Amino acid sequence: MPNYTANLNLSKPIPSEDVADIEVINANMEKIDKWSEEIDIKTALLTEQEVIEIIQTKREV
Repeated sequence: MPNYTANLNLSKPIPSEDVADIEVINANMEKIDKWSEEIDIKTALLTEQEVIEIIQTKREV
């Protein structure tokens, strides 16, 4: 059973496995792409200063 990352729930390969599973890699890429689209939508109308504040305070958008 694979391990998963804490924030995006990406599948992490098991060190004892010799071969990377392309389907798992593709699924991870789809999750990252969806997450980045959500960030783009949430931040589209923010000013540069608001984005800096969010990053510095680690506040949810």
